[in-house]
Amino acid sequence: MRVRGILALGAMVCALSAVAGHAAAAPVYSYTDLWDFGGSNAFGINSAGQVVGDARPDENYRRAVLFGGGSVTDLGVLPGGTHSWGTAISASGAVVGYSTSETGDRAFIYDAGVMTSLGTLGGGQSFGYGINDAGQAVGHSSIAPGGAFHAFLYSGGSMADLGTLGGAFSEAYDINGAGQVVGRSARADGTVHAFVYDGGVMSDLGTLGGAYSYAYGINALGQVVGASETADGSQHAFLYSDGVMTDLGTLGGAYSFAADINNLGQIVGVSSTAGGDLRAFLYGEGTMYNIGGLGGTSMAFGINDAGYVVGTSALGDGGDSHAFLAIPQDGAVPEPSTWALMLIGFGGAGAALRNRRRRLAV
Repeated sequence: MRVRGILALGAMVCALSAVAGHAAAAPVYSYTDLWDFGGSNAFGINSAGQVVGDARPDENYRRAVLFGGGSVTDLGVLPGGTHSWGTAISASGAVVGYSTSETGDRAFIYDAGVMTSLGTLGGGQSFGYGINDAGQAVGHSSIAPGGAFHAFLYSGGSMADLGTLGGAFSEAYDINGAGQVVGRSARADGTVHAFVYDGGVMSDLGTLGGAYSYAYGINALGQVVGASETADGSQHAFLYSDGVMTDLGTLGGAYSFAADINNLGQIVGVSSTAGGDLRAFLYGEGTMYNIGGLGGTSMAFGINDAGYVVGTSALGDGGDSHAFLAIPQDGAVPEPSTWALMLIGFGGAGAALRNRRRRLAV
C-alpha cells in the first residue's frame, strides 16, 4: 500500500487548521501494540491476519518486518543495503516493499524467505507499494539516472512502464486481482490526478472540485479510494465507484485521506478532528467513525475482509509511532452465512466488472 505518498500527506496535515464539526460514535475495537519499542508502522494485512510494515530494531537502521503468530520477523535487506520497508502483503504472504542496496533503492518482493530485487525502469531507484495474489507488484521507478519517476507493473519477471496522464511523472500504489492499478500522475497542465490503469489504458479519475487527487487503494470490485482537493481548498477522502467520485467528509476537521478499502466496501484512513487532532477512521454505510488508536495521533493504512485494521499510532501526545492491530469487538463482522452470500455476490459482480471495465470514463 502507498507508503511514501501517504506518509508525506500525513505530515502535511499537521500544519492544517481544523473547522467545527462532530465525529460519529466509534465502533469498538481491541488494540494490540505490535512493536513495544516504538518506531514502527503497519501498512498492510492479509486474510490470514499477517501484518507487514517496518520497525526500528536499533537506532541505526530500519527493517521491513512481518508481524504474525505473536512474533516479529525481520525480512532483511538487499545485498549491500541497511534499511528496508514492507508496504503490502498478498493472501499467500508475499511481501512487496523497498530496500537500500549496493546499487541504490530498489523495489523488492519477499517470498518463501527470499528477497528479490525488481530492478528499475532504467534509472537508479525503484519503490514497491502494492501486490496482488498473482504476485504482480506495482510502484514507481526512475526512468533514467536522476530522471523522473513512472508507475510500473512488475509481472512475470519483468517491469513495465505504465506511462503518465501526459505529464512528467506517475506513481502506482495498489493493484487488485484483475490487474487494475491505481495511483497518481501529472497531467500536461502540471496538475496531478488520481488514475486507474486497466487494459493498457491510464484513465483520469478527476477531482472533488479542486486541482489535485491521489488514489491509494482498490478492491476486487474496482472501487477506488484516495484523497482529493475540494473546491474550497480542503483535502477530503474519496470513494470512486461506477464512474462517480464521492466525498467521504472528515471527522470534523479540514483534512482526510482514505488509504485502503476491503471487498465489503469498508474504508480506512486518517482525518483531522474539530480539535485539530489526527485520528484513524473507518468509513462504512455512509458514516465516518473515529476508531482512535493507542492513545495519541493515529493513522489507519490497511483493512482486511474480516474488518481487522492496521496502522500507526502514538501512545500519547508526541513520542514514537507504534504499529497497531485493531480487531472489531462490536459484532460488525458478518456471520458465516452472510459471508457465503457475500462471496457469491462478489463473484458475480467481479465477472460483471471484467466485462465493463474498459468503459471507465476518462
